[in-house]
Amino acid sequence: DDNNGPSAPDGYVILQTDSFVMGAPSIEPGSDWNERPEHNVNINRYIIMSQTEVTQENWLSIMGSSPSANAGCDSCPVEQVSWNDAIDYCNALSISEGLEPTYIIDGQEVTWSQTANGYFLPTEAIWEYACRASTTTAFANGEITDLNCADPVLDLIGWYCGNAEDITHQIATKTENSWSIFDMHGNVSEWCWDYYEYGYYAESPEDDPTGPETGTARVIRGGAFSDVARMNRSATRNSAL
Repeated sequence: DDNNGPSAPDGYVILQTDSFVMGAPSIEPGSDWNERPEHNVNINRYIIMSQTEVTQENWLSIMGSSPSANAGCDSCPVEQVSWNDAIDYCNALSISEGLEPTYIIDGQEVTWSQTANGYFLPTEAIWEYACRASTTTAFANGEITDLNCADPVLDLIGWYCGNAEDITHQIATKTENSWSIFDMHGNVSEWCWDYYEYGYYAESPEDDPTGPETGTARVIRGGAFSDVARMNRSATRNSAL
């Protein structure tokens, strides 16, 4: 990389190296115990990140079929995707573009080769860094005002139970955050690389944390179209198998 860092292709943005405060203060309405303590995180590498969620059209073109329940909406985000499905997609997309696959898959064991130049899932820390976009508020565009389904701040930036009518929506139709990334709040949740484990989070290393070495469930972030407002905050942590 030169002093200006790498360049981003169309549809992607560069996340610069920087530090941020991860987690939520206890005074944030809707915050939960697993989002504390707040702690400093250093992002020490440039990240090239998609500005949008992966669409059904994106997925279909690489994987050959789509698992989505809201079928036929090409520009809606793909859903009903497992963590392993997402790993397979990253590798397949890398191969389709002549890049070195990031993940080494041996049965159910997945190893992340961080020297590869292919696509990868964000770590939990990278996800929150990208979602916050230098903000410290509950959402990237302001503070939460309603914990359930009537938050006018979230209405502007995300699809959730207050406006989605229980269905996914076309990507990039809500306001992007200040780093030009769409749908980090709501529409569909995003898989992260990390295993979910509170003990690791509470004592997370400051430099480029990648999560526990072992575990069962994986971290999901961002909330979804059917979730209440508090589940769509920047700091909200959840998990799935």
